[in-house]
Amino acid sequence: MIMSDKNDGKKPRKPKSDKESNDERNEKLIQAALKSHLLEYASKKSSNKEALMDILNLVAEQLSSFVIVGYNYEGEPLSCISAKTTQENDALCALVNKFIIQNTGPM
Repeated sequence: MIMSDKNDGKKPRKPKSDKESNDERNEKLIQAALKSHLLEYASKKSSNKEALMDILNLVAEQLSSFVIVGYNYEGEPLSCISAKTTQENDALCALVNKFIIQNTGPM
C-alpha cells in the first residue's frame, strides 16, 4: 500500500488570521521605526538651528553687519545676512561683490 501526502511536500498554509496578525505587527513595527526616525530628525534640525543662532549672536557681538555663507556637515548650503539698515545691506552687497571679483581668477 502506497501512502501519499496531500501537500506533495509543500509547507502547510497558515490560517488567514495568522497572516493578518503578522501584517498588523509589521505595520506597527514600521510605524514605530518611522516615528522614531522623524523624532530624531526633528531633534537634530532643532539643535542645528540653535547652534546657528548661537553663532549669529556671537558674531553680532563683534560686528554691526555681516554675511555668513557656508555648508553644514550634510552638504546643505546656508547663508545669513545681518544688517539693520538699508545702508548696511547695500554696503554688505558691495563688499561681497568686491570679494568675489578679487578672489575669482581671470576667465
